[in-house]
Amino acid sequence: MVLLLVLTAGLLAVPLVAMQFTHDVAWKRADIAMAIVLLVGTGLIYELVVKRARHGVIRALGGVVLAATLVFVWLELAVGIIRIAGISGT
Repeated sequence: MVLLLVLTAGLLAVPLVAMQFTHDVAWKRADIAMAIVLLVGTGLIYELVVKRARHGVIRALGGVVLAATLVFVWLELAVGIIRIAGISGT
């Protein structure tokens, strides 16, 4: 759990530091909150999969599915791949 929080903080430090040096990166508080929810939530679900899965193949498959889902949701919120009204990005 601690590792998950440290990794999340490390990933979120990148845009927070970039915002200090350029106006091209402009995250709002809601963006940061959503990123925290997505990253921590995905990490917690992966930990659950690892604890419950007996075989390494199932663990790996669970990780791949979770990573793909995280990337899809992140991209949908950022740029709107499938254009869901009221949810998709710009």
